[in-house]
Amino acid sequence: GRAEGGADGVVKCYTMRGGADGEPLQPRKADGCPLEAEDVPIHFRGRRSGAHALRGHAGAVVAVQADDTKLVSASIDGSVRCWDLRTGAQLFALDGHSRHITSLHFEGPLLVSDGTGGNVVVHDFSGKVRS
Repeated sequence: GRAEGGADGVVKCYTMRGGADGEPLQPRKADGCPLEAEDVPIHFRGRRSGAHALRGHAGAVVAVQADDTKLVSASIDGSVRCWDLRTGAQLFALDGHSRHITSLHFEGPLLVSDGTGGNVVVHDFSGKVRS
């Protein structure tokens, strides 16, 4: 699947499908030559299916990361949202970053985000207390 964040605060998720004859998802002209760079998004847009529009941010979405079950997004509004990829439901929200977020990363129970006055914030969802 693919995900992209928009300036409107909406994250769009979709799956890419190949051609009816199983052709690979390589952007090519009818004659087999590669498409020009500016035509590639148009080519792929027609192959999207099963889209979710995930709404919850008040500002542009600047970072997204997904695994097999969830997608995490961050916005210039200082919020982080976590979404269920199967249903599109919002699982949780983290508000309160003092500045806009510019990046995020999650691994296991840890979610790292930045944008709080030069600080990096680590959220631990394991339920364990660490010192």
